[in-house]
Amino acid sequence: MKTLVNILALTLLLITAAIAAHATQSSPTRDRTVENLQTAFNGESNAHARYLAFAVKADQQGYGGVASLFRAAARAEEIHAANYLAEIQKLGGGCPR
Repeated sequence: MKTLVNILALTLLLITAAIAAHATQSSPTRDRTVENLQTAFNGESNAHARYLAFAVKADQQGYGGVASLFRAAARAEEIHAANYLAEIQKLGGGCPR
């Protein structure tokens, strides 16, 4: 009985290792997906920065309400970027530039 348990445990370990190795292997589809996610991340990050700059300008010009809207939009873009980054990391991609 103990031998059977050891064989089953070893089999499970080998299957788990094979699945993990396959999940981290690079493929053209996975590479393309990571590339697309990085492009999306860059777009969201740039939009976040632009909206924050617009908020500063609106504040300087006395449009506090408009500035608040820009800050809210900037926060939404920041959340989108964080979501893309999480998916990039799940697929084994590095931090986008």
